[in-house]
Amino acid sequence: MLKSFVSIILRALSGWGILGLIKMVYFELFYTLKIGLFDYKKIGYRSSLHTEIDNYNIPTPYIYLYYLKKLLANYKNFTFIDVGSGVGRVLRFALDLNFKKIISIEKSTTLNNFLKKEFGNKVTYFDKDASQFSSEDEKKVIFYFFESFDGDVFYNFVNIILLGY
Repeated sequence: MLKSFVSIILRALSGWGILGLIKMVYFELFYTLKIGLFDYKKIGYRSSLHTEIDNYNIPTPYIYLYYLKKLLANYKNFTFIDVGSGVGRVLRFALDLNFKKIISIEKSTTLNNFLKKEFGNKVTYFDKDASQFSSEDEKKVIFYFFESFDGDVFYNFVNIILLGY
């Protein structure tokens, strides 16, 4: 877990500077006090059933979700799709924004079972690899990605699913 925190801090420093790091620490502390450390319990989790590809990444930092919430406040008629939902940190924020529909794409059975217990029928679940997902039925869609894939997989997802190549 310490490795993940160091990674978050280094990313904040390189991308946002000292002020960004201060904001990130502030938001993480605030939400950790509000909802606890649950989001961090699965970081880097790997059982004998999981391959390297299934290794769980760090959760989306709350500072990102704070800005996402401000940005998406006027998109209630859209479908929100969280690719690589993990333990549902982004889904919690999406539910607060009252999207027309919220879809979770998460291939881990362990995490999907948790998400279903946590959110019930408020979210539509796609529990296969994201490359098998189709958004053809959705007209207005917002995709959210945060470290869901490595570069090659992300490129393939965008080309196949979003651009139809």
